Amino acid sequence: MDNASTSQGREPPSRNNPAQSTDDPPLIIFDDEDVDAGVTFCSKSLVGKILTDKPIHTNRLQSALSGIWCHPKGFRVEELSTKVFQFFFEDDRDVNRILTGSPWLFRNSWLNLKRWERGSKVEDLNFSNVPVHIQLWGLPNYCKTKKMGQRIGPCMGVVTESEIYEVRDKGTFIRLRVMMDISKPLKAGIHAGNHSEEFCPAKDTNEGNKENNHNTRGPWMRAPQTGGRIGTFSTGDTTTNSGRQNPH
Repeated sequence: MDNASTSQGREPPSRNNPAQSTDDPPLIIFDDEDVDAGVTFCSKSLVGKILTDKPIHTNRLQSALSGIWCHPKGFRVEELSTKVFQFFFEDDRDVNRILTGSPWLFRNSWLNLKRWERGSKVEDLNFSNVPVHIQLWGLPNYCKTKKMGQRIGPCMGVVTESEIYEVRDKGTFIRLRVMMDISKPLKAGIHAGNHSEEFCPAKDTNEGNKENNHNTRGPWMRAPQTGGRIGTFSTGDTTTNSGRQNPH
């Protein structure tokens, strides 16, 4: 037989029909245009995990979050794996609003959210880093600056916001938004000082701070008030009040 006779009746290999054994499963290679509609749909979604040991029912979760999130249009919830859900929306503005408002609570448990990303596998998603708002009270007034918050915040995690807030009749404080790794224990405290001042913890790390090195964690760490953000403008290293705004 010549080459022409041996190839009769065979379909040449192609992208969607590659040469393979009849015992192998079929291999389909798809184009981006084949999934454009699905990618567009999922791009307006969030993936989140509820950090709890309690059982979670998808229907109850959807009903509760719909009310908490002001009934976003087209809202739907789908469970991806145990305690991991995908939240679908019709309007990307709802996605941004809800993501910015993190962290959220469901049944007194953290719901940690992140943007859906094409190609990411559920089992590879890390939900240990949670956005947490932290209030810094008791600082001298001259230390209540955004830059001071950015200096202190990295001791607890990655700082994404540093603002000056005020509670009526209680004064001002620094409020931080920090991405904290909740798989690690909270720090018992932080020492801060300046070498030019009479008291500086760094000058006497062995004796001067022993009495303060006790574990002071407890319910008091939960802030009972949120306060209102003070509008500011910055000139060099100087921050000046310019009115008050409600917190986000």
